[in-house]
Amino acid sequence: MPQMIGADAGALRLVAQTFTQTSERFAHMRGELEARIVEGDWRGTDADSFRQQWNSNLRGSLEQASRMLAEGASELRRQADEQERTSAPGGAEGGGLSLAPGDHMDRDNSDPNDDGTLDPRVAQQWAAMDTAERRYILNLLAQEMAAKYDIDVNLVVIDLDDSEGDSRGVWLEDGRFRDLGEGRRWYSGHTLAIDIDNIDNPQTALNVVAHEMRHAAQHEMVRDADPGPIDSVLIGLGVKDDPWHYDDVTREQAREWGRNFDDYKTAEDDGWDAYFDQPVEVDARIAGHNFVEDMTPERMAELREQYAAHRQEQENLPRPSPTPGPAPQPPKQS
Repeated sequence: MPQMIGADAGALRLVAQTFTQTSERFAHMRGELEARIVEGDWRGTDADSFRQQWNSNLRGSLEQASRMLAEGASELRRQADEQERTSAPGGAEGGGLSLAPGDHMDRDNSDPNDDGTLDPRVAQQWAAMDTAERRYILNLLAQEMAAKYDIDVNLVVIDLDDSEGDSRGVWLEDGRFRDLGEGRRWYSGHTLAIDIDNIDNPQTALNVVAHEMRHAAQHEMVRDADPGPIDSVLIGLGVKDDPWHYDDVTREQAREWGRNFDDYKTAEDDGWDAYFDQPVEVDARIAGHNFVEDMTPERMAELREQYAAHRQEQENLPRPSPTPGPAPQPPKQS
């Protein structure tokens, strides 16, 4: 299960208590209904039909709901314990940039070839762009990737703190105050921050977008692999559809990512190799590498056309009329 970043531990325990109480009520209800249905005086064809339905389906559904609620209570208590550990002094924040559990810092690769080889014609197209066009295209690509997983993304280009290594980009999973290099301020959840120093380099810029958006997808798949306690109950009862719908990733792989997120390694605290070789980073590097390799001049031309249409639309917007000043006054008669 993914950790519930930023949650209040006390609130989690209150919900866990409600889950436990509801689980116990379901178990008690099943026992009472069992006695009335099986041992009651109700006779006839309808009674026999209902008893058959009770034995084949309804009783099992109540037992399953009770069990899932009990398991959900245990999970919520575990998450409350985890939240208290990460919220303790020194537990959540590291040196350098102000990051939190769920955030991912993309550092400069030791081998630049890991970024993938970009078609020189794409590099020429990128060189002909100004900063505004580059930002627009990077945001367009991030939005397209986010749409595949039905998530939102907010892209910002800022001067990231490079005091502890080249900070190329950051994926921010939850909303909170952070200092990423331009002072402490609020960043909303699902924010992709790209270092302004790197957007002139198309190979780096495209790789960072794909790399960090893969982290976003990893988080989404972790959530879908093991839905929360309430959703699990509803899915088990057939009230809600199972959200898992991915063909290229297995549930166990997503669960491995979830365990990795719970024990995420940073280069600053755990060393470069521990950061570089962990499963979520290996997978994200592959995504970034492949995205750079697959970018074609034709695709970049399409993106540039979308930017041109955007610029044209902005230029055609009606501009507000100037506010009329006071009416001129006739000259005073001497």
